[in-house]
Amino acid sequence: MELSEILEHYIQQSPFAGEMEMVQLLRDVARSRNTGIAFSYEDKRSAFLLFVSGEPEGAIWLDPKGLLYGNKAVYLMKPRDIFRFYLVEEDAVERLAMVCRILDRNLLSSGSPREIPVFTPETGGVGVLVITVLKDGVTVGGMHVSVRKQGRVVGSGVTGGNGTISFRLLHGEYSCTVLDSGRVLRSYPITLHSSSATARIDLPSAGQPA
Repeated sequence: MELSEILEHYIQQSPFAGEMEMVQLLRDVARSRNTGIAFSYEDKRSAFLLFVSGEPEGAIWLDPKGLLYGNKAVYLMKPRDIFRFYLVEEDAVERLAMVCRILDRNLLSSGSPREIPVFTPETGGVGVLVITVLKDGVTVGGMHVSVRKQGRVVGSGVTGGNGTISFRLLHGEYSCTVLDSGRVLRSYPITLHSSSATARIDLPSAGQPA
């Protein structure tokens, strides 16, 4: 079962606590210190915000192009989006939030809604960046990869068996960090300026300088 389906299941079984714009939702939930799941649906896209004791802990964005978690999901939400809030048991929400954690709380500041980023086509598009990690010319699976923008983590994950991992990002300049099998962090600059882009990261061989 997909994570979005699990969230919808909890929503269907939980008491409804109100409907409001995201800005008001953040303020009200912070004041009440409630725990639950907020759900928004519009034009074939769904958005979820997970709250624990009034704090936004997790986020998910689902549209025809795919699924986004955490910070990346928050980037596509707008302060005026309408959310329906449901009270859900804390243990359940904490478990769900572990896989869609919001790593930068400043993106959703209940006291300062102006800090919530709103991106439009005029401010830059969104594209899919596919990263392939290789060593000695062979693709490497199981590598931990994170993408940062101005020092903030905007995406992370592990390469698959074919050595690739993909991120849906705003156009711009990024730093890609790879944690190799020797627990060494290596950073590489990456640029995304189109709807899709590929990047190849060649890790140095054993004994070869980074």
